Amino acid sequence: MAEPLNIVPFSLENAVRLLFVEDSQIDVESCMAELKRAGLAVAADVVESREEFIKQVRTKTYDLILADYRLPTWKGTEAIHVLKQLGIAIPLIVVTGNLGEESSGECMRLGATDLVLKDHLPRLPVAVGRALREESLRREALHAKEELAKVNDALAAQVSELFVEKERAQVTLNCIGDAVVCTDISGKITFLKLVAERMTGWSWQEAAGQPMAEVFRILDATSRETTPNPIERVVSIGRCNTI
Repeated sequence: MAEPLNIVPFSLENAVRLLFVEDSQIDVESCMAELKRAGLAVAADVVESREEFIKQVRTKTYDLILADYRLPTWKGTEAIHVLKQLGIAIPLIVVTGNLGEESSGECMRLGATDLVLKDHLPRLPVAVGRALREESLRREALHAKEELAKVNDALAAQVSELFVEKERAQVTLNCIGDAVVCTDISGKITFLKLVAERMTGWSWQEAAGQPMAEVFRILDATSRETTPNPIERVVSIGRCNTI
């Protein structure tokens, strides 16, 4: 199984960290010259073999890889497979000589960010700039996704904690022998304990959402007339009230 993606912050204010997969020093120098001519500060390493490539991407951090398509012992596009196997996310531009339409399509299908022909090197800075911007946006999106996942995890933990508290409160209510009636701030029933169901003749499901005065009527012991709703008084004075 591949390791998690290695995400490294990138800033255009820093030197671009390049890794060339190339067997021609002249071609490397030509690419470097075009990039510097475009005003890009560049720090580069050069590898030729698959083994050297694996060692470099495992031990150093790069912003971009420029790989030739044809190399003595392997193809530059194989570097894309290696990166995926290692779980390392680095954009790769194929920089090569004349290439047929089929091979060009293969490069893009495999996951190359772009393809630049060596006889059109003035286009290289544009391709590099676009690749770096797209990678920066991708990393920002990934970071935002990770932060959202953290928020979701925190919310899930809070919901779980609230559920536990609710269950604990329910157990406490069930242990109380008295009739218990719960309402919201407007005086509408949200819960009736079993004893309260027996006293009022309402089930909890029937009473839910009904006004307190409709479900639980309190009569004056002397006049036998209905007394004011105590819930309304509690809400109006903002403190507990005795009946």
